[in-house]
Amino acid sequence: FKVGNKVYTREGRVIGTLDAVSGTVLTFTGNLQQPLSDQDELYREPNCPVGHWCDFSASVETECEPGKYSEGGANACEVCGEGRWTSALAQTICIACPAGRFISAPAFPGGDDGDAAEAHDSSEDCIACAAGAYKSSSTGAGSCEVCGAGKYAVVQSATSEAECIACPA
Repeated sequence: FKVGNKVYTREGRVIGTLDAVSGTVLTFTGNLQQPLSDQDELYREPNCPVGHWCDFSASVETECEPGKYSEGGANACEVCGEGRWTSALAQTICIACPAGRFISAPAFPGGDDGDAAEAHDSSEDCIACAAGAYKSSSTGAGSCEVCGAGKYAVVQSATSEAECIACPA
């Protein structure tokens, strides 16, 4: 599988780079191998398009599902990061939650993203800051900040500390 000038085995292991002029593979140990077209154990195909992932063991391009993205040349789509979402297929970027809302980063052990994409596939996944908290940044990353001592906010989705008012005496 060729992505850029890297060459992979069918299992997706990077083994070297492709010399575009000679069509031979230069391994990372520096050994020149036979022409790529003559090697049964290697697999190459056109670069994987943006918004897709490509299966290393078959000539299949698959669109990234909602909640995931790919900048191209990937063997897997990435789950949108903390504070970001996308509801469409085949995306190259994810959209930031608006100020006053957030999405936590997926936390799945061992790199398994489980249902994490479902937590990033809609603007409705952006959770409103609770009353008494605010989020001024429109990155959507991180959690909401609690109003300072002696202050409170009566509205959800507050976007600045200015919306926190002093407690009555």
